[in-house]
Amino acid sequence: MEIAVGFSKEKDTLSAARQASLSVKLQAKQERIDLALVFTSIHYANEGVLKGIKQILPDVKIIGCSCAGIILSNGIENQGIAILALKTQRMNFGLGIAEDINPGEERLKGRSLAKACLASLGEHKKGVFMMLSDGLILNTSELIRGVQDVLGRSFPFIGGASSDDFNFRKTFQFFQTRVLTNSAVGILWGGEISFGLGTQHGWKPLGKPHIATLTLGNIIKEIDNLPAIRIYEEYFGKDIEELHKIKLATMTVLYPLGVYVAGEQEYLLRNAIDFTEEGFLICQGEVPQGCEIRLMMGNKDACLEATRHASRDVVNNMRGKTPELALIFDSISRQRILGKMANKELEIVKAALGEETPIFGFYTYGEDAPLKALNYVGETYFHNETIAILGISS
Repeated sequence: MEIAVGFSKEKDTLSAARQASLSVKLQAKQERIDLALVFTSIHYANEGVLKGIKQILPDVKIIGCSCAGIILSNGIENQGIAILALKTQRMNFGLGIAEDINPGEERLKGRSLAKACLASLGEHKKGVFMMLSDGLILNTSELIRGVQDVLGRSFPFIGGASSDDFNFRKTFQFFQTRVLTNSAVGILWGGEISFGLGTQHGWKPLGKPHIATLTLGNIIKEIDNLPAIRIYEEYFGKDIEELHKIKLATMTVLYPLGVYVAGEQEYLLRNAIDFTEEGFLICQGEVPQGCEIRLMMGNKDACLEATRHASRDVVNNMRGKTPELALIFDSISRQRILGKMANKELEIVKAALGEETPIFGFYTYGEDAPLKALNYVGETYFHNETIAILGISS
């Protein structure tokens, strides 16, 4: 596998896309490129990015999304266009897309996405699935289940939800020559591929367990038969008006909710991004009715320790192979918590996976990964405030 990474933050989208594309073309010595994975900050998420790439790399397959920050081997970029170009004789790629993902249709669309990727891959051996979905889809958990209906409940699966820098207005997905929204794109990696997954968040439960007594998808209406907002009012001693003033989404970066999943060792994290006049909590991700729920607490040290564990899991799951590439899907909330220490995560990954291993990733509105990745065991879930890493080798 030959890898090239191009990056540009020229102000004009077309110019930046051409510059990043020329960079990977020169690194590839103008030979064939099989796949271009493209991440852009929200300013560049328009048709100019794909037009610019196609002008320089007319035959390349393109997949990608908008993001709230780009993670590269040499640092983190809050603005720009990044292109990961791959050439390989041993791997194959099955690309697919699901458009117009409306409420209630997520599972059906997940199935169609997986079927499209399978058809594109053809008869080649299946390896690992990666999905980039719109970060504003209300029930990504159902989208994931749809993919698993086709590929299998424990099929290796990782990915991230596209983002728009904490604006929560519109995010974008890239597929070939098209810029889309309210969609999901996927790659089924196949052929001769070795890989390792690592997923951790590091948050610890705080206080006593509660029961989510009334929920609807991503909305928690009642906890312990009381308005859901009470879990924050009681802990912080603030009423609804005060929580409005300090912005709940800002506070829950440090204090998300943990959802217990039977048979799993970790809690799933859920960010409460807003609440209603009735005191319902609106979360990023589904919360099952009747589940045990805990207030969770995290800090910078917990973030970094989780990154350390996730990186080690990748290495252990590579079964003796050295990763030639690391893809990272990291929550934007973690970057906000770490601040200037965000580069420390990058240092930890490089120390574990190898200083020369190319790193390519983005800051997400949610992560798709198993709760426990050891030996690929475990169903994939939609996470918040988590880091998910995929190590790949041919």
